[in-house]
Amino acid sequence: MEDLEQMVSTDRAQIQKVSLSIMVFANSKKELDEKSIIVYNTLKKEGFSAVLESINMRPIFFSFFPERNFLNSRLRPQTSQNIASLIMFEEYQEGFKENSWGDCPVSVFKNQNGSAHFFNFQAKQGRDRNDNVVGHTMIIGSTGSGKSTFISFLIANLLTKYDMSVVALDRMNGLEIMTDFFEGQYNTANTDGGFYINPFSLKDSEENRQFLANWIKFMLNIDSDNQQDNKASQSIDKVIRDTYNYMGDQKNQINLLEIAKNLGSSEQDFNEILKSQEEKIYFKNFQDCLDFSKSPLSVINMDAFANDKKLMGLIAMHLLHKLFFEAKEHNKPFFLFIDETKDYIMHPIMFAYITNALAQARKINGTLCMAFQKISQVKELGIDKAKSLIGNLSQVIIYPTKDTNELIECGVPLSDSEINFLHNTDMRARQVLVKNIVTNASAFIEIDLKKDLQELLYILDSNAGNRKILNDLKKTNQETYKEEYLKTKIKKESEKVQYV
Repeated sequence: MEDLEQMVSTDRAQIQKVSLSIMVFANSKKELDEKSIIVYNTLKKEGFSAVLESINMRPIFFSFFPERNFLNSRLRPQTSQNIASLIMFEEYQEGFKENSWGDCPVSVFKNQNGSAHFFNFQAKQGRDRNDNVVGHTMIIGSTGSGKSTFISFLIANLLTKYDMSVVALDRMNGLEIMTDFFEGQYNTANTDGGFYINPFSLKDSEENRQFLANWIKFMLNIDSDNQQDNKASQSIDKVIRDTYNYMGDQKNQINLLEIAKNLGSSEQDFNEILKSQEEKIYFKNFQDCLDFSKSPLSVINMDAFANDKKLMGLIAMHLLHKLFFEAKEHNKPFFLFIDETKDYIMHPIMFAYITNALAQARKINGTLCMAFQKISQVKELGIDKAKSLIGNLSQVIIYPTKDTNELIECGVPLSDSEINFLHNTDMRARQVLVKNIVTNASAFIEIDLKKDLQELLYILDSNAGNRKILNDLKKTNQETYKEEYLKTKIKKESEKVQYV
């Protein structure tokens, strides 16, 4: 045995016969020959003894099957070191075929070897339909990578396959076309009064009263844990309690101005702040435009608040709470997508609010999906907070990037093959790494949606020019504008191909 160990360690023991066969696929003989030459030259350049098979092609193919290895005439003895390099024992992840929302996967993509990958947000398959497994997901991809189209495709699948509520905080109108086609509510916050919220329209309950007090404190920068703010905090609690005790049964009779009126003279500064906030068009109404019962899909464009992080946080807090409360009331699963999540989590209170939402959503069969342009936006939180955020996730979907060291720093474990994929995959290849944070498994999946969707891909488009085409057609023909939009896009694409 010692002699054998010495022979293996000095590469004098050839322990197995191996051949490396590469199958090249193409749509024509000409394309096949061109691709084969590229592969052949690449192997020769790296020092391999390469051969372009001809009459030996059939035996080589059938040698791939179990117990048919003897058909391979290219087998050669290999040293232990070479075998260790060639055989990676890599297993392609196929996912699972059902989840806590229904008896089918969200979608089916392809692994790198062409096998099926059953995509779900949940980290693993539950014991039964009542086993709510964590499904929170982070998507990291630069501008132009196709994140908006990809998430639109996933949302479209959620709407067609499951009975659930889907809510999105959109940016740059990325989800507008898809929302229109799926008869969803697309709310754009602007000065025409089309978007308005009133947290005080929530059903009167102890849970909602506590939320409203916290919402007001966030608006007024009152820290309940700070001894200096203790008196102010108690005053807010009392005002909420007294107002609801007096007017609680009168539906849609309380808004921000009513709360300001009920503050005593000792809170005059707070009173003025609340009144100034109430003057904003978004808080003047007694009703709330966030009505999840009107449509399974509700989207809010948050661009108007990009420079007002406090206002953005106030709206996000209300939406999160209302979504969670109604999910519990109606026992209905939900999916929340937050685009440009960095704009929300940088405020300490909002970070705490979102991490708490991540912890609580699973219990009511809810999933949060957060989009970032790069991992450095997460790292800006500080390593501890970044790890805390990622530790609450099911998976991270990563577009090709060189920022693998930062990913690892922030708590995303990456193997050598995963790093190699992220470093060397062309963005145009339409492939992403799906890294499971819970099981540490991973899948390299192809998300080239154009192959399967063809012209239907225009429904998921986020291009500003296409939004204008759709909206112009909508003004002239309310009945058939969607069909006209697709015809217009197909015609333009056809003209482009003919021109080329």
